[in-house]
Formats: sequence, C-alpha cells, structure tokens
Amino acid sequence: MVVAESWVLRSIIGPEFYLCNTNIISLKKLFTLFSVLFFAPGVYSQASEMVERSWEIFGDDMDSAKILCTKGYYLAVEKGDMKTMGRAMAYRAIYYDIEAKTDSALFLFYKALDIQETIHDTAGLVTTYNNLGIFHFSQYQYQMALGYYQKAYDVAMLLNDHASAAGSLVNMGIIESYKPGGGKAANYYSEAERLYLLDGDSISLLPVWSNTAKLYLDKKEYEKAYEYNLKSIQFPDDNKSLTDWITERVLMTNILTPMGRFDEAEKYALQGLMEAEKNKVPERKQYLYDALSQLYFRKGDYEKAFTFSSKYRDLRDSLINESKAQQIATIESAYHVEKTNNENTKLKLDAEQLKNKQLREEKIQLRLYSILIAAGIGLVILVIVVLLLVNNLRLEKVNSQLLTDKKKHTEALLEKEKLLMREAHHRIKNNLQFINGILYLQSKNMKDPSVEKALLESRKRIQSISFAHQQLYGNSSVEKLSLENFLKELVASIRESSLATDSKIDIELHMDEINVGTDVAIPIGLIVNELLTNSLKYAFSNDENGKVIITIRKVSNTLELTIEDNGRGMAENSSNNGFGHQLVKSMAKQLKAAYHSTSKEGLKHFFSIPVSFT
Repeated sequence: MVVAESWVLRSIIGPEFYLCNTNIISLKKLFTLFSVLFFAPGVYSQASEMVERSWEIFGDDMDSAKILCTKGYYLAVEKGDMKTMGRAMAYRAIYYDIEAKTDSALFLFYKALDIQETIHDTAGLVTTYNNLGIFHFSQYQYQMALGYYQKAYDVAMLLNDHASAAGSLVNMGIIESYKPGGGKAANYYSEAERLYLLDGDSISLLPVWSNTAKLYLDKKEYEKAYEYNLKSIQFPDDNKSLTDWITERVLMTNILTPMGRFDEAEKYALQGLMEAEKNKVPERKQYLYDALSQLYFRKGDYEKAFTFSSKYRDLRDSLINESKAQQIATIESAYHVEKTNNENTKLKLDAEQLKNKQLREEKIQLRLYSILIAAGIGLVILVIVVLLLVNNLRLEKVNSQLLTDKKKHTEALLEKEKLLMREAHHRIKNNLQFINGILYLQSKNMKDPSVEKALLESRKRIQSISFAHQQLYGNSSVEKLSLENFLKELVASIRESSLATDSKIDIELHMDEINVGTDVAIPIGLIVNELLTNSLKYAFSNDENGKVIITIRKVSNTLELTIEDNGRGMAENSSNNGFGHQLVKSMAKQLKAAYHSTSKEGLKHFFSIPVSFT
C-alpha cells in the first residue's frame, strides 16, 4: 500500500533521502493510487464515481476536475452519502493546497475529519490524517506533522493495515532524522521494515533501506550504511525509477569514500553520472559532481577534485538562477536595443548639427568680406550662443539622467517594500492558520459544550482576519484588497460551517467594487462574521425559509453597510450584553462609524463608515 506523504517530502528534501513511494513519478498518479488503496473498493454510487473521476483528470484539467468533484459532493449530500462527502471534502482540500490557498485547504481538511469521525470512516481517517501531516510538513510545522502521522499510524494498526502504518513510520523517521543524533528515526525505520516484511511487501522496503543508510551515514557508521544501501542497489531495477537508481549511487559513493574504498566509490559515481547525462537529469548530476569532488579530494587527486567541485558549483548555481538568468537576459536584450537606438539617434543629431554649423560658417565667411566689423561682432555672439546651447544641452542631459536614476531607484525600493509587505501578510496568515489549527485540536478535547462553542466562535473570527491577509498576499497590490472578493470568500466559509446542507436559508450579497486597506477590511469582516452568524443561528427555525441580505454601497466618502434578515427580530436572535454584540460595537467605534439597528419584520443593522477612497 502506498502512502501519500512522499509527494510533498520528495519536493522539499534533497536527493540524499530516499522517501516512501519514490517510484511514483507524478502527483496525479500518486493521489489516484492513494485514493483507490485507502477508500474501500466496491460498487460505487454515481456521486462516488464522479468524485473518483475527478482524480483521473485533475492532472490534465484542474478546473474540470474541481467542477466534477463539487458536483459529486452535492449529489452525495442529496443522497445522504456521508462517506463520499468526506472523501470529496478531502480531495477539494488537496486542490486548494496545490493552488496555495492554504486557509481554504485547512478548513476543508477539518470538515472532512468531522464527517469521517462522525460516521467512523477509519480508512478515510488514515488518508486525511496523512494528508494533514503532508500539509503541516510543507509549512515547516514539524511537530504538527508528527502528530497527524502518529494518528494515521494508530488508526492503520487498528485496521491491521500494516503497509499504511509502515508508510507513516517512514515519514515520521524522516522528520526525526533532522534531530541531533537522528532522534528516534532508527526505531521508526526498523519497525517499518518489520511491518512491510509481515505484510509481504518487499517493494516498499526500498525507501526504508535507503533512509536507514542515509541515517547511518550521517552518524558515520559506514559499515551499517553500506549494508542497507547495498540491499537497495541489489533489488531488481524494474521496481525503481531512474531518479531512485541514480540516487542509490550518489549515496553509495558518499558511503564508500570515507571508508577508503575509492575504486568502488568511483565506479558507482561514474555509473550514475553516465545515466544522468544520458537522460538529462541535471538535479541528480549536481550531487554526483559533489560526491566525485569529495572522493578525489580524499584520494589526493586535487586537480580532479577541483574540476568536479567547480562543475558542482556551476551546475548548482545554474539550476538555482536559471529563471533569474532568463529574466536578466530579457532585460539586457531590451537595454542593448534601446542603447543602440539611442546611439543611432545621437549620430543623426550630431550629423545634423555639424551640417548646420558648416552652413552658418559659410554665411559668416561671405559676410566678412563686406562688413568685417559686423561679422566679427556676429561671430562673437554666435560663439557665445553656441556655448550656451551646448552647456544647456549638457545640463539637460545630466538632469534627465539623474531623474531616470532616481526613478529606477525609487521603483526598486517600492518593489522591495511590496515584497516585504507580501511576505509579512503571508507570515501573518500562516501564524493565524497555525493558531486556528491549535484551537481546533484543543476543541476536540473539551468536554464542556460551552467551551467548545466559544473556541469555534474564536476560530471563525480568526478565519475572517486570515482571509484578509490571504487576499493581500495574492493581490498585485499589497496595500488594498477588493472588499467584494474578501466578503464573498468570508460569507462562503460562514455558510459552509453554519448551515446544514439542506438549509432553506438564502444569503444575498449586493456590493459595489471597493478597494480598502486591512484597517477597514478586518473590522468589517469581524462585524459581518458576528452578525451573519447570529442571524443564521437564531433568526429562523430549523426548516423555515429565510433570507439574509448583506449590502455595501459607496456613497461619496462613506461606506454604507447593511445586514438584515426576515427572521424573528431583536427579541429572539440578539443580545445587547453578549461578547459578540460588544465586539460589533467596538469595531464600529474603531471605524468611527454611525451604527444603529431596528427590529421590524426581522432584524436590520446599518453602519455608515467614513472612508477615504483616494
């Protein structure tokens, strides 16, 4: 059985690590296989077939796959197929993660967990726990990743699914290997090997052996490292990808070199280098160059050591800077074209000026014969005028160059500031997402419903703030965001978390196109979160038709925000003393907004917010 962790880990860690399932080449193939293995086979419903079909096509047509998965989800909702609903949620979370929409991905992962825990879908839980481990590992949140891998392992063992449990152990071992002395990595790898052998899965032993060899190499226990990597090399090549095959030889070269077995090390390195050059695999070739450099240095052949060290640095820098080099080449090409055009223009101007000067001199010479004194005075005046013109042209050119340099410098500073601001928004969003995850885990351990409810409401408020920073991180502008896009995403999140799938409550949004900063967007987001959640919870009975309307209009230098419902009104769905109401009043005060509410044929809140749109 294949585990899904490796698709993320392989992209982060260098070739010195053999990872679980490295023979899976593409993300599309791995997730397709992963979903088939973990979700119980059998006669699928139409909804389940639509969800599974989305996996088959998402590598080629992401948009169509998302649409098909969403249709399958809503069909599952209609049929009451909770298992397919949970699976569709988990798949959509992976779609969002691939698109770097981490907040939305994490939200859907948790929704999938809620469904799978409710219906005791243990196979689905193993999948989602492992995917959450991948998600947190990619965010460098290693403890969170270990926690979810441990949960996946525990559930897999309850199911006697030894191969899945072993896969989780391998990935836990990789994280542990970062610790001094390798942490518990050796124990994890040893137990994984035992489980694979128990299950008769010899192919999956490859990543166990290779990671164990790398661990002993780091600990300088070269004999043990050699023993495990030799097992991997001697395994039939039909079960390995080209990248795996070359990586085995990089690792063996690095093991044999400190053992002084230079001829064997050189043989393995040259085998790998020949295949890497033949199949054009520059990422692996750079590590072979580095291994050969270390080999020849220890052997005392410093000329070859220097040659391969230079090749390694050049190829490494080439791979890192390839995109930068292309961009610089484009800029330089444009610069040289512009420079050539400027030089040609200057030559034409110089030739024209020279021609004019010659004509003027001929006229002066003719006048000298008739009026010598007048010509002399005219010549002096002409010289003075020419000098003034030349000086003026020189000053204009210098000033123009200074202005151009200043503009380029200012643009560079602004671009740097934008990058810093975008990074700041990204980090704030990640931190809020991390806090949200902690609150979710904490809420699962709460026995008191009121405490669990308070934690859920806090998570929603954090989510509304996180959406604003996510919008700014993805925008071309890092200072202002589209209020319409922000609130649409926020309202969609509240709708999905607060309403049952068969709810008859409709939410309408009527908004002008308005761009504002986070100082305005975040308080408005918190106000909408509180009042919309309040209406959805208290304004209507369970099967009552209802409507909530959110309107934002731009009137002169004022934003007019209205949130109204046609429910029971103030007496039943609002409290003037609750924390939510106090938060709304606080946000209105922060915005310097005029705020009042009425309770006639429902509940209506009105805010008049002064905003500068310049």
